Order: sequence, then C-alpha cells, then structure tokens
Amino acid sequence: MKAMALNLIVRKIPFSIEKPMGLNATEVAEVVKAADEAKAFGAIPFVWRYSDTVKKLKESILKTQILHMNYRFIAGSPSRYLESSKWMLSSATAGGGCMTNLGVHFIDMALYLTDSKSAKVLSSVYQYDKEYDIEIYASSLLKMDNGASLALETGYAYPMDQENKRENHWCIVTEDGYYTLTNNNLEAREFGKDAVNISLSTDSDVYYPIFAATTLEDFVNGRRPRASLHEMLVVREILDNMNKSAR
Repeated sequence: MKAMALNLIVRKIPFSIEKPMGLNATEVAEVVKAADEAKAFGAIPFVWRYSDTVKKLKESILKTQILHMNYRFIAGSPSRYLESSKWMLSSATAGGGCMTNLGVHFIDMALYLTDSKSAKVLSSVYQYDKEYDIEIYASSLLKMDNGASLALETGYAYPMDQENKRENHWCIVTEDGYYTLTNNNLEAREFGKDAVNISLSTDSDVYYPIFAATTLEDFVNGRRPRASLHEMLVVREILDNMNKSAR
C-alpha cells in the first residue's frame, strides 16, 4: 500500500486509499511526508465520519462532554478470507488482524467525537489464532487527550449467517446521559428526561457510496478531505502502541 500511494503521489494522481495504508506508522509517515511536499490529495475511507449517524451524535445528540466510550465490533471467522484475501491472515502482509482491520474505524471515530488529536494506550489484550498469524479477538483501553476513556473490542468471532454478518454495539457516557446504539436504534437516556429511541444506522456498508461522492466533491472543489492521510497517521500511531502493549 505504501508503494502504491507513493507511486500515485509521484504521478500527481489524487487518490483514496484503504486503511491502514502501511504496515506501521513509519510507513504511513513516509507517505504523509511525500503527499505534503507534493501537495497531493489523499483520502481515507473512515466512513463513520461521513455518516448521518455520527453527524447527528456530534451535532445534536451528545450535548455535554463525553466521559467514556465503549465500542464492540465483532465480525465473522477469519476463514472467510481464505478464498478472496488470504493475505489478510498474516501480520507480515496485513500488519495485523481484527484490530488493524476493524478497530481503526473506531479509534478514528473516538478522536473525531471528542475533538482529540491523540490518545494514550493504557492496556491491550489480544487473543491469537492457532492457524493464522493474526489476532482474532482484541481488547484495548485508551485515554483520549480530552480526558475521555475508550474501551474497544474487535474480533473475528461472530458466527455469521445470511441475515446477521456482525455485532456492532456502542455505548457512550456523557456528563448528563447514557447512550446505547445497536441494531439501528439509539436509546438515549438523559437525567431528568424520559428515554428516547432514535433510528440510526449501524451498518457501515451503506456509507461507502457517500464517502466516495463526498471525496470526489472535496477534490473538485479544492477542499481537504474530511478524513485525510494525516488522520490515518494519528490512528496508525495509536494502533502501533496498542499492538506493542498487547505483545
């Protein structure tokens, strides 16, 4: 991914590139430096930044300071990559397993919702697969630079079927409320008020077309992408520290 991004930058081709853009923060930093020097346009599909769900949370629902966030995103078995993307099952080619693949979205979202620029990794525990060289279940505890805490769980552990592909569960604690989001429903409980249920999508797949259209508009209009290579570097640095803590 690093070589592909550097090639696009040299050829002056604007691009979007999937996370994590490099096997570690050193590789990502090399791409960011080259892009800055060339004034290149590069976007990352951190699609929750482009979602109505997070927009409503940030702009109208979460009215007081966030104290704690808990995100749990559990997808299917790693064996689903055997036919289409076998490289995903090796740290040498993918950079990691479920936390590298899934967790980066929620690290970025936590930074975005709290207006934080960094986060300190307090602890990480990873469970590894006997057959594949990746973590298949991972738990981490972080402290955002605004003081909020983040508990993050990701995994390749959900027995999938045609209707249910994954578990996606959020809990956000603020100074005056408690918010849980799962199965396209947000339950908002605020002190002194009746509980309210709000329909919000928990399916990230639907936001990729929105990301693509918005990114094209940003490029055409000379705007910085909502999720740029710089946001990827911050997340990759945090992810490296989580992986180091787990080891």
